[in-house]
Amino acid sequence: MKKPFPVRRRVAVAAAAVASSLFAQAALAVNITVRDASGAPVTTAVRWVLEEDRTYDVAPGITGTPAAPNPGETLSLRFHRSYMPVVATGESSGAVITIPNAQLDPAKRYFLSLLPRADAAGNGLYSMTGVPIRPQNGTFPAALNAVVDNLPLKTAQISVLLYHDANPVNAQADAIGSQEFGLCGFEVHLYDAGHGFACDARASYDAASAALAWERTIAFLHAHLG
Repeated sequence: MKKPFPVRRRVAVAAAAVASSLFAQAALAVNITVRDASGAPVTTAVRWVLEEDRTYDVAPGITGTPAAPNPGETLSLRFHRSYMPVVATGESSGAVITIPNAQLDPAKRYFLSLLPRADAAGNGLYSMTGVPIRPQNGTFPAALNAVVDNLPLKTAQISVLLYHDANPVNAQADAIGSQEFGLCGFEVHLYDAGHGFACDARASYDAASAALAWERTIAFLHAHLG
């Protein structure tokens, strides 16, 4: 006749099983912590939208689109898909957004867009931001961070790099100095206007900026083409 399993050991085993179960449950979700520019978690509610990321899965330094049916395709020949199915929407009560893994397919990629909600006192005035959610070796990360900037935004500091894009796969400079090289002798003009400011059929049309840009374009063509 077997001796009864000691009560103390049974309790220890049960406790370990509960702890393991709780850990497994915690690992079955992706927790995104929304932080401000200083790294501190935001203190207000956060609205969010989770979409399936159907853009070409391109990576810096890799020619072609590895996830495409034909890896030889590049963004110089194909456009990104514009339809991104909405998977889920919600609003968190605090800085942490929890996405259950049951809503995610490890064969797909996702993108989370989010915006903190300001309270009645004006706290929580932040810019919108987003974070990619990508599987790693068939599983999703348990924790991610998303950083939002405080409003009003500071004046931008812009750095411009002009280079010969030998492999236009991702609109980024790859292997500068060995594969792609910087270019010299260019002038860069910035206009205090929105996208498409030279099109008079758009709401963003800016007559003054459009006229100045056209004048500079004609002068450039005369100087270099005669």
